[in-house]
Amino acid sequence: MHIDLGTNVDAGWTNSIAFSHNGTDWSTIHKSEIAGISRQRIANVGNVDKGAPYPHLEKIHITRTDNSKFSFDIKSILNQAAWSAGGNAALNTAVDDLTTWIA
Repeated sequence: MHIDLGTNVDAGWTNSIAFSHNGTDWSTIHKSEIAGISRQRIANVGNVDKGAPYPHLEKIHITRTDNSKFSFDIKSILNQAAWSAGGNAALNTAVDDLTTWIA
């Protein structure tokens, strides 16, 4: 998955977060649709030896004004190296970046 500042993908996508599952087909969430951005980390939730992709759940939740959520695991983001490293610092960086992008 790819996530970026909207204007990094399309100059007309101001005040938006852009996301894509393949790096080609993009969608956006405009800041007027966002009620909040939060993080979640649960340690030792997955057994990698039994097929879990990661040992820890590290997610970002973007809550929309209609109370629906767009959530993603930061370790699955391919174009944000500081996020995909995982851990508390990466979660904090992701929340800070997303908040700045829509400020």
